[in-house]
Amino acid sequence: MRRVRLADLLVDHRERAFDLVVTALDDPATHEATATGLSLIESDAAQLDRTAFPHFLAALSHTARRHRGVLRFVLRRHRVRTVSSAEGFAS
Repeated sequence: MRRVRLADLLVDHRERAFDLVVTALDDPATHEATATGLSLIESDAAQLDRTAFPHFLAALSHTARRHRGVLRFVLRRHRVRTVSSAEGFAS
């Protein structure tokens, strides 16, 4: 059996991957694993470019209002980035 990575899905099957990610973020059983996978893609410069992640994230943000799990992911991501930025200013 071949292991499929989220980054590969974002590259090879962008539209289907988007629907899959939205569904996975909305499901409490798969939310954390999906959020972790998205964070790993975002933290890897090569994957970030290869997957066009900023565009994917923008699309997720646009759908967040209608999907509680996506909203949770987007708000947590924003909070983490805001706290990290604020800590950088305190140094």
